[in-house]
Amino acid sequence: MDDVELWDLARRAPEPVRGEVVERLASDPAQRERVEALLAQPTPLRDDADGPRYEIVGLIGAGTQAEVYQARRLDLDRACALKVFRNASDPAFIERVRAEAGLMARVLSPHVVTVFDAGDLGDGRFFIEMALGAEPDVQGAPGSIALGRSLRAHVVERGPLPADEAARLVQPICAAVAAAHRVGVVHSDVKPENVLVLPVSRRAMLADFGIAASLAAPRAEGSPARVGTLTYLAPEQFEELLPPDASSDVYGLGGTLLFALSGKPPHPERCEDGSDPRGGAPLRVPASVPRSLAEIVLRALAPDPAARPSADDLAQALDAFLARRPTRWDLQRPGRRLNLFYQRHRVFLNLSLAGVVLAVSLGLGLLTTVVAKSGLEVRARNLSRHVAALDDDVLRLNGQKGTLETELARLRTERETVAGAEAREREGRLLAEKRASEADVQLTAATQLARETAGKLERAQATVTQLEASLADTKERVRSLERDVSARDADLRASAERYRTSVDGLRQHWDGEVARLRQDLARERETSAIVQRRLAEAERERSSAAQARAETRANLEGKLEVCRADRDDLRGQLDAVPSEPGRPKKRAPQATAP
Repeated sequence: MDDVELWDLARRAPEPVRGEVVERLASDPAQRERVEALLAQPTPLRDDADGPRYEIVGLIGAGTQAEVYQARRLDLDRACALKVFRNASDPAFIERVRAEAGLMARVLSPHVVTVFDAGDLGDGRFFIEMALGAEPDVQGAPGSIALGRSLRAHVVERGPLPADEAARLVQPICAAVAAAHRVGVVHSDVKPENVLVLPVSRRAMLADFGIAASLAAPRAEGSPARVGTLTYLAPEQFEELLPPDASSDVYGLGGTLLFALSGKPPHPERCEDGSDPRGGAPLRVPASVPRSLAEIVLRALAPDPAARPSADDLAQALDAFLARRPTRWDLQRPGRRLNLFYQRHRVFLNLSLAGVVLAVSLGLGLLTTVVAKSGLEVRARNLSRHVAALDDDVLRLNGQKGTLETELARLRTERETVAGAEAREREGRLLAEKRASEADVQLTAATQLARETAGKLERAQATVTQLEASLADTKERVRSLERDVSARDADLRASAERYRTSVDGLRQHWDGEVARLRQDLARERETSAIVQRRLAEAERERSSAAQARAETRANLEGKLEVCRADRDDLRGQLDAVPSEPGRPKKRAPQATAP
């Protein structure tokens, strides 16, 4: 199961189990990571004033830069393909997206995927709306469609294709590339992955001009780089790092035709470092391929770009091969031209040769009979009559030649019709096998889920049985607890009654105590009030005493100052009185503090 099928199956599953579906059905962790990344991508819806413009139907494919969705444009009721790019923050990348849409729109060819619209989805991602590579599914439900797939997937499933089928698929791609070259556009990455094969008509279309370059645009200066896919690059691109051009597209066409004939790319062993174990030579064309077609492949894969034909010449050569006409290179070989002339007119030439051999045989027989039996006239006349009859038969056969050619043309038409019917039958059988394979995968997944669900159901049943036994045991314990609770309830009621009586007595006792305490508290409050009043009076008396003491002290200090002044005056007076001779001077008495 590829990424797209797994993504579609997971997207249809309920969201809670998507991760489990991806984990169980993914072939490896890398595929699981890729599908989970795709599921994480938001659904591309472009909202206009009238509502969403696109409805997503499914995922067609995913690459390194973008996803391609099958969608329906609601305003036009048209099926389409949406190519949604991831890297929308780089302005240069945005311009490249717009340029890709413009390049695809410039190429006018019925074998190039048509571009309808391009722009911004509204969430920062850019898109290109293209024609959906699909056709009505005649074997499916009414209105259903069958999607085309790449030439690579077609060859991988069926193996190398017959020469005519490979040429029929690649010839219109050559014409599409030639149409691109006529308007100055180089595809730059022609390979089987970019060739879309429609499921019913087997019509081939060229897609993905994602790295296309314009012949008129100037090349950006800087270090050169390889543009395209390594296994299909022309030698001048791989070895000399030259930019892509029309001749490199022709090389890609030759590699695509070689892949259709052999199932392998022209250079499967090339490496990113520029090495190639094969020395640059492409793979050989299988020996079963007709020489004319093998020469077309080899000319397209010529090492010298100048030796390669143009894409238009390549398309004409493949068309001539399919019609068994000589190509421009066969015109230089008379033997090849004679061989092709014989292939185109094989039936007519075989009939003519048979007539000539018959006529010669009859003539030789007649001559031998005449020489050997010259004496027998009767037998000679009989032989003459037989010869005349044979001549009449020859004339009749010549007359029936036109009728035979008409019948041959009718048979050829019927053969082509039968071949077309057989091809459609093979396609139907392959489609049925594919659907049967998908159904087997889905049935396997459903069977696995059913087995897991049955196992989970058995485990759940065992769990339910255990829970029922546990529930019965729990019920018995509950009944026992109810009996214990009833007995304890009676005891508690009796104890509560006793407690109530005790509480009533205690309440009366404490009520008396509380009344007494309230009386004591009232007396204490009265005593406290009296004490507060007395304290206030004592404070007032203390303040008055302090004030009186301060006044008394001030008076005493004033009197002390007066006494000191009087003492000083007296000392002065005593010092002024003369003393008698021989009589000691009296010392004034020392003043003492009162």
